[in-house]
Amino acid sequence: IPKHCFDRSITRSMLYVIRDIFILLLIGYLATKFVGFEISLLAIPFWIFYACVQGTIGFGVFVLGHECGHGAFSDYQLLNDIVGYVLHSVLLVPYFSWQRSHSVHHSKNNHLLDN
Repeated sequence: IPKHCFDRSITRSMLYVIRDIFILLLIGYLATKFVGFEISLLAIPFWIFYACVQGTIGFGVFVLGHECGHGAFSDYQLLNDIVGYVLHSVLLVPYFSWQRSHSVHHSKNNHLLDN
């Protein structure tokens, strides 16, 4: 893997956050604008498709928050924690408890004697 792939950029990282949140909001807006909240058999396939698309984009937001928990979002831990907290809050995932349990998971993962 080329060395430049490991260089952290706050600008690039924040552009990913802005892009993903914008897509989430845009898709939600378009869905409610053009389909609305009507209950009909015709709307069910659309809402299933919508849930799959929003879930995929939402997972991208989670991945950005996940990288904040690992300290890979930026060189500044405070910025990592603020962005991670906000992104996880959008998804209703508690950031700091997740960060702690995930850290324990990584410290014990694949250890045969240390469970």
